[in-house]
Amino acid sequence: MKKILTLILILTLMIGITATNVMAKEIEYNLATHEELIKLAQQDKNNVLDEYQILESQKKELAKKSLLKTQMNESDLVEIEKELLEGFKERTNLNSEELKKIGYNDREINELSRISNLPDNIILKEASAKGLLAKCTVYSKKLDHHYSSSNNQTHFRVRFGWSWDKMPLVWIYNDTIGIGWNGDFKFEDGLLPYYNHLKITYNDDLGLEFTDSYKLKEVEINTASVKFPMSKEHPDQDIFAPYAKDGEGYVGLVQIGKMENAKLAFKYGHNTIGGDIKITKAGIAFGFKGANYTFAPEVINSQEDF
Repeated sequence: MKKILTLILILTLMIGITATNVMAKEIEYNLATHEELIKLAQQDKNNVLDEYQILESQKKELAKKSLLKTQMNESDLVEIEKELLEGFKERTNLNSEELKKIGYNDREINELSRISNLPDNIILKEASAKGLLAKCTVYSKKLDHHYSSSNNQTHFRVRFGWSWDKMPLVWIYNDTIGIGWNGDFKFEDGLLPYYNHLKITYNDDLGLEFTDSYKLKEVEINTASVKFPMSKEHPDQDIFAPYAKDGEGYVGLVQIGKMENAKLAFKYGHNTIGGDIKITKAGIAFGFKGANYTFAPEVINSQEDF
């Protein structure tokens, strides 16, 4: 009898510890800083790409003819590669203070000087291998998914973000983020003001930072997006920000009735050759027309038993 009671006690403790760990994970995503979530996302290489890796993936896509939908062709990629190479060479001539303002650390600064004289045909590949090109990390995390019987509503809340670790060498005009979801969800009103908004952090000419906020707007059924400038002037001071370092946001959705399987896709459309970025399709399968590269973490697929 004592053995049975002991076994029951052990099982109860194990279940309690597991539930606590699951809850701790949810709390982690709510309370974690944007920087902590970026580091967590970087543990999965699918969430991170640098500018050389983007170029190489575009070459592969072009070979399969699938880049036609982004209106890019071989000459575009040749021009981007040329701009990357020229920009990187110019960057190797900057002093330490200037390099630190755009995201480089001491180790990377030392590496820059070592590879600056390599042949043109290998310098970008080597720079990528040593982490000397700007890389972008993306993430999206479920915060909450529950049904409220008091008002017969399902609530679904998600946190998303992206970050460049250095100033990109090539970009033009505006970038875009998009959100797509399933079911009959709509933006929920009455939430904290940072919900259904995108906060952008810009790096200014002094190596400092300032933020700006952009409201997400529904543009198709089950789809929302917002455009933002990759560089801009400080709204209140005579300071120019050469690049948008990162962005983060929260999405709060609600629908009438029970929705046990809720899905959400977050995508970041990056522009390197110009043109307007527009949403194509709607919902989870949405895409960007005009974006020269789309960063996208894995779709959130939340299954709850209400």
